[in-house]
Amino acid sequence: MSRSSADVEEFCARVREAAEPAYDWQRTGQGFELAVDVPEPSRYVRKRHTYQVVLRPAANTFTITDVVRTQQRGPAGQWSSTVERGRARYRTFSSAVDGSGRQSFRSADGHRLIRGFAEELGWQEEARPRSGWGGSSGTSAAASRPRR
Repeated sequence: MSRSSADVEEFCARVREAAEPAYDWQRTGQGFELAVDVPEPSRYVRKRHTYQVVLRPAANTFTITDVVRTQQRGPAGQWSSTVERGRARYRTFSSAVDGSGRQSFRSADGHRLIRGFAEELGWQEEARPRSGWGGSSGTSAAASRPRR
């Protein structure tokens, strides 16, 4: 089953409407991206999680690729960066020392948002090989293979 450009636009519009304002949404040439700043317990770490969604209307399929950009400040004040790509499943939690301002992030929430509309609209997710990402809970992201 092949999808029309109207089907593509409906998928994009539905995800965009549900994602804003929690996620930054951007249309790309082959689909769209959702991005969000991930709460971290340390002011010396900044993380941004992007869900890159590629739509293949001729095949009625889509893929999701997680891109996690992390910046970390070293002891001498310099910042280093890593970019991890693949399938990421992790959770983070952070709060102030007194326990206030608790925030959390689950990468699975973005996956569920995208897959929910895809299923509702009849799109099929293409299987992708696992990239070696592991899952963890707590204050840091999952183990991964960084690319620079």
